[in-house]
Amino acid sequence: MRWKWIFGIAVILVIALMVAAYAVLATYDYTKLKPQIERMVKDATGRELTLRGDVDFIIGYPPVLLATDVVFANAPWGSKPQMITVDRLRVEMRLLPLLVREVVLHYLGLSGVEVFLETDPNGKGNWVLLGDRPGKKVATHKPLGIDIGRISVENLHLIYHRGKPGLAAHYTIDRLDVAPEEAAERLAIGLQARYNEHPVDVSGQTGVIRDLGSPERFPVELSGMFAKAKFDITGAVEDILGLQGIMLKVH
Repeated sequence: MRWKWIFGIAVILVIALMVAAYAVLATYDYTKLKPQIERMVKDATGRELTLRGDVDFIIGYPPVLLATDVVFANAPWGSKPQMITVDRLRVEMRLLPLLVREVVLHYLGLSGVEVFLETDPNGKGNWVLLGDRPGKKVATHKPLGIDIGRISVENLHLIYHRGKPGLAAHYTIDRLDVAPEEAAERLAIGLQARYNEHPVDVSGQTGVIRDLGSPERFPVELSGMFAKAKFDITGAVEDILGLQGIMLKVH
């Protein structure tokens, strides 16, 4: 019948278009997207993101973004230009939420990371975003929603100081794995790190990433070893980013 013939032609055309689209996407030079990605991050955070290395996009479910030599700028008042540098970045993401300023990541993988955290004399941290836009009000921008499933970090060096650069603490994270619990709104954490060359081994549960910037209490239930001492930490923090409202029991 004619309708079967028309249907068959339509199916062939759809398959041909899908094959053509895949061929174009598979051979496209995604390094050309670096300016757009950098501009999107600048619009969302108010900070400069510089993709110095290659950028690649792997078609699949979910899509995967690969980047090397990534630099995220420090606050304008900061004591050094970079807040974060990453040797290698892998992101598995959902694309549709980006249209409504929501970042939903299935997986975030980082390796070779340098993080520099600091506060100004008034106690404001350089991790507070969108507060440094000249001539623009933060209220005119919809807050960026971020939700992350699994996180894997290898070889991270963190420097933190409050107010004065000379008073700095140095941390080294050899391995960090974060994954959502199946039956609860919690994240399971496994951490192997060093503080002043003393080994630190931590495991337990915390709240989810999307609650970091919300007024919800952020639960913490961790246990581990520092040097040769065992410890347990339980409780919650009301403002995890501002380190306010800390209600923790430490044993």
